[in-house]
Amino acid sequence: MWRFYKYPFCLSLFLIALLLPAQEGGAVEPNTVSITLLEKKDQNWHKNSFKKRWIFGPTDLELNNNKLQVESLKTRGQSCMIYSRRCFVVKLLEKGSFHTSTPSFLNQTKKFYLISLAGDLGYIHMMIGYNLLAKANLFYPHYQYTELLINDRSQGLYLAIQDPDKILEKRIKAQFVGRRGYGKRFNTKQIIENASFTEAEHQQAYHQLLNLPNKHKGEELYKKLKQRMDIDQYMQWLAINYLVKNGDYTDEVFFYSKIVQPDCGIADCHSIYFQIMGWDMDDLFRAQHSSKANYIETPEGKSVRPKLKKSLLYSREARLDKAILDDAYLYTRYQQIALQTLLEVITEDAIKDTFARTKKEIEVYLDNPNIHKASRRDRRRRGGYNKEYILTLLESREKALYKRRKQFLSTLQTNLSK
Repeated sequence: MWRFYKYPFCLSLFLIALLLPAQEGGAVEPNTVSITLLEKKDQNWHKNSFKKRWIFGPTDLELNNNKLQVESLKTRGQSCMIYSRRCFVVKLLEKGSFHTSTPSFLNQTKKFYLISLAGDLGYIHMMIGYNLLAKANLFYPHYQYTELLINDRSQGLYLAIQDPDKILEKRIKAQFVGRRGYGKRFNTKQIIENASFTEAEHQQAYHQLLNLPNKHKGEELYKKLKQRMDIDQYMQWLAINYLVKNGDYTDEVFFYSKIVQPDCGIADCHSIYFQIMGWDMDDLFRAQHSSKANYIETPEGKSVRPKLKKSLLYSREARLDKAILDDAYLYTRYQQIALQTLLEVITEDAIKDTFARTKKEIEVYLDNPNIHKASRRDRRRRGGYNKEYILTLLESREKALYKRRKQFLSTLQTNLSK
């Protein structure tokens, strides 16, 4: 069972949720962020090179018709940079409040991300993915749809996300956080001012973790991994990515490091201990990420590698994922964690709740002509989205996820009964 004492942060969220004011009847009100650029140089920000981030000068901002003082505004993101609807980081000098249907830290926030959803088909997958990850304690920031206007021109539908660094610092007590890249890439930054170890030590601990499969096998490898990270949590994240057919997740995960307490419950714990948090979830219900690690060339063209195709993992691009797939003991443990996740966390009721929330949150924007007009600028959507398309897509995704969960569950039960 997933218990509060195992994840004390979740208990704090639960208690805060009881104290935060919920909107009456759980009604959803649409959010609006309106930004006015005051400097002449910023008027052509959208013509800036797609490879360069833009730091804006003085700006005015209104959040749901409340004027707020802005400390800084800049573009952000990797994939966001290729779209005309860019993503932003907003930092305020005073707290602003988003409308939320449930208690949320976004009711009182000074810093938030605005994610354009330009690569998210139908604007629903990020919300679905974050809902599912949050149920498994794999995503901590709060999030909410909003319309964004810049100089009175609608930029379309965005997802406002609570600053992840702040929640990792204040709630999780993380010291460093690193976003995993492909191969050995691991981009890190310090979260708290007076960390107990250096960035170099954080990096070294991470790479030592990745080298463990070269030195150990089977149960010994599992124990060694468990001394340095929450490997069961990581396996749970893999299982959810498999369930939702996430076509791009290898570099969408943060490894944050903590100092392990003496009562960590693990023999010979390493002093720097890693846990994870998922990130972008906009490529759900897609084929496996196209890479040499996942595909081979055949006379008929590209084909998913046979071992991956038969497995219950959705990618083998990361070194840790490949180790889990190739080691019989780790792969069995992964299946045990996956089964537990489906039975206790991502249940049919959890899926029903996820899609009900997504529909409830997005529906209030779907009669807004500005949302439809701005969607024409998105990837592969020259005609734009309309209400019928989005709601039909949402319904089909829900049916597909029920079916895939049933198949996943059946396969796991069969495999583990042998």
